[in-house]
Amino acid sequence: MISEMIRPAVVTFLDMMLRDREEVLRFEEFHVKKGSRLVGCTIQEANIDKETGSLLVALKRAGKAKYDFNPSKETKIQEGDTLVLIATPDLISQIGKELEEN
Repeated sequence: MISEMIRPAVVTFLDMMLRDREEVLRFEEFHVKKGSRLVGCTIQEANIDKETGSLLVALKRAGKAKYDFNPSKETKIQEGDTLVLIATPDLISQIGKELEEN
């Protein structure tokens, strides 16, 4: 209740994102597999946002508990990393295919 009073736009956005079944946005995770075209690329080189229309929110290294929120464009993507993205439901399956291409 207090969050809604202090940050009404944020609370409304998150509520819509999580509850609307038809559109809005979803959080999704994608695992970088061996042989992925992303392995060894920097986030800038991977160009995920432009190629997929999604927003990279965080990167989690394999075997680590910590997330790197809003990772630097110079961050190199490694095999086993998990990318946390925000995208529309329609884009989720398309993104998976694009990110897993060799």
